[in-house]
Amino acid sequence: MANKYYLDKSGLTYFWSKIKAKLSDKQDTLVSSTNIKTINNTSLLGAGNISIPTNFLPLAGGTMTGNIALKDLNGATFATNTTSYYYPAANSVGNLPCVRDSYHDRIAFLKIQTNELTTDGTTWTAATDTSTLNNLFIQKQDQTILVLPTTAKARRFTLTGTQYSQTEWFEFFVTYANSGAAQQFIFKIETSGNATDWTTRYETTFSSIMAGAYCHTGVISGGVDTYYRFTFTKTGSVTNREVRLAFLRGFTRRRGNQGLGIEQELPYNWDASKNFYSVGGLYEGSTRVVRSVTVAGSSVSSAGVASIPAASASTYGAVKVDSALSSTSTNPVQNSAIYAAIGDVETVLQTLNSGSGV
Repeated sequence: MANKYYLDKSGLTYFWSKIKAKLSDKQDTLVSSTNIKTINNTSLLGAGNISIPTNFLPLAGGTMTGNIALKDLNGATFATNTTSYYYPAANSVGNLPCVRDSYHDRIAFLKIQTNELTTDGTTWTAATDTSTLNNLFIQKQDQTILVLPTTAKARRFTLTGTQYSQTEWFEFFVTYANSGAAQQFIFKIETSGNATDWTTRYETTFSSIMAGAYCHTGVISGGVDTYYRFTFTKTGSVTNREVRLAFLRGFTRRRGNQGLGIEQELPYNWDASKNFYSVGGLYEGSTRVVRSVTVAGSSVSSAGVASIPAASASTYGAVKVDSALSSTSTNPVQNSAIYAAIGDVETVLQTLNSGSGV
């Protein structure tokens, strides 16, 4: 036990336990980012004040100025449920008129120039299904076009006539295939001025069915970009499935004589008087409706007025009607001529019946 002159072992043990208890309550030396956090990478240690902005948007409401930069196109979403509906307010982004017609399909109704398939990824041969593949550009969605057969490794085809159009987005949709499973493939877009030297504008790997993709190439604006080439190449561990598309579209914001306009997506034309013009043929079922009429040996177009000439001995035209009866003419005869002839016969008959003679 301790006395007033010294501490024995038990006293020292007791005393040391009290010291440790006090020491355990002390604050360790603060080290920024080690045992004390920072704010926006600014240390809290030292004297002075750290100013924290107060102009943050609240969780509901509020007004913001400036631009919002999204990490990707899926960076902004909104919640939905099965018991509510959405209709854009008058001042919402979804109700801006530019949303309706900012873009139009610049490759609508274009025809494929070259179409090739390869089974080994190296040797390309001309494909024979170009007319079927052209349906990718006819503005229909309810279709399934075979792009990669089961035996093909890759396909590539070219379009032309889009220079200066500033096409910057491309869209495709992969439909259900007979294999019932997705075939992973690489989709690549290239441009060229001579169909020989190609510049890659976009490349991605896609591995879904019954799904679509918007592909951003950036603005393709040069006059040398005369040709577009699209390549689909199977990849992954499985390469014996089909790839089918519903459509392929290329969007531009440019209008006028280079970017054209939304009317290019339609298979017909019209004018200021609401006259309607068929760009191609007009069919009823599988039968083509009259496209033009030939009058007097000349074709009469829908844009002109037909002047039917009088018929002659050597020229067909308007039907000639005789003004008198004839024993040699094959033309119709006027009613007045027939009436006159019948009237004369009645006079003769009356005379004969009266016994007066002729």
